[in-house]
Amino acid sequence: MVRSAEPDHVALGLSAERMREMFEVMLLARIVDEREWILNRQGREAFHISCQGHEGSGVGSAFALDLDRDVMVPYYRSLAAVLAFGVTPLDVFLSALAKADDPMTGGRQMPAHYGLARARILTSGSSVATQIPHATGAALASKIRGDGGVSLVYFGDGASSKGDFH
Repeated sequence: MVRSAEPDHVALGLSAERMREMFEVMLLARIVDEREWILNRQGREAFHISCQGHEGSGVGSAFALDLDRDVMVPYYRSLAAVLAFGVTPLDVFLSALAKADDPMTGGRQMPAHYGLARARILTSGSSVATQIPHATGAALASKIRGDGGVSLVYFGDGASSKGDFH
């Protein structure tokens, strides 16, 4: 095997600056996640499911999307992906703490049920795998419009045994 003289990220079309941006979002996701865990243990956040270990796949896939055209359909472990796609840490905490200023649902949804119209993030529910048909519908809408948009859906391994997946 012949190795290129350039670093792998350059061969993939990623600049050092872009790699740094991705790393910063991964780090931010871990910091937000850890703070949410603390808030949960203090009894201030009612519910928390960690994203730890999912940061790389979430950030890597979200950075490949077009923020102005593509659609993301996350699940409860998609914190890193939604941060990379336009949700702010403030948005996350307003939602997690059920505050009226929560831009996702006005504080009326469980934490980690991300959805933000301005960022083209469709909300999901608590039932496992139900976000998959939503993403399929968004992809079909893009195909009908002919805009070349991509729909990206996130789900865990438990979702692959549900009818929505098949």
